[in-house]
Amino acid sequence: MSGHVRRLRLAMLGEAGTGKSSLVQKLIRPSGRISMYNPTIEDSHQLQIDVDDKQCMLEILDTSGIDELAVKRQEWIEQSDGVILVYDLSRRDSFDKIQDWIYRMQATPESHAMASTTPMHTDMRNSHRGNRVHRTVTLVGNKCDLIRAVSESEGQALAQGLGWTYVETSARLGTNVDLVFLDAAGQLLSLDSDANSKQRWTLSTFLLAFDLGKATAAMTSWFPSCLARKR
Repeated sequence: MSGHVRRLRLAMLGEAGTGKSSLVQKLIRPSGRISMYNPTIEDSHQLQIDVDDKQCMLEILDTSGIDELAVKRQEWIEQSDGVILVYDLSRRDSFDKIQDWIYRMQATPESHAMASTTPMHTDMRNSHRGNRVHRTVTLVGNKCDLIRAVSESEGQALAQGLGWTYVETSARLGTNVDLVFLDAAGQLLSLDSDANSKQRWTLSTFLLAFDLGKATAAMTSWFPSCLARKR
């Protein structure tokens, strides 16, 4: 196992009451009791995990879904490597508002504060934020233990159309909670690996071209001198 610990920031987004904080609590304390959460604050949690034999330090930004903290929330989105977007399977309104959250994920803190009406581009794959190389989004349908207002196929279709991962969970029962965070971390590590491979390929190509250039120059100078000696 590598000694290097990769730090990954994940932002929890979604409407108030969808169970974002409950998912985080269940991840950190699987056998603990889920406590009531104050929706007027943001909180940060850290947890070290192993993904594909690599050590990762997850910093989970648990954001509020209330509008009064919108600007602060945008700053947290900007700082994140990945997003976990949660809706409540028993509440149709929380699913219908996913489109609003897509806009918020693409807006900067400044544009959000000015209530920009720029049209959305909904393909979030390989999106960039500042110096962040990549952004992944996991769509989570939480509270699968309750009576549904949104079908599994609807959630899957939405996620597939946007290039996202889709997972259904129950924070109360612990269903698929680990999977959400392990999958998000795995995607980010894979993207990092792909980016590093491309950089190595570019450098190797440059060095090869440089060596070929030197070889061509040497051949160009050697061939005329060889002919001259034969004469």
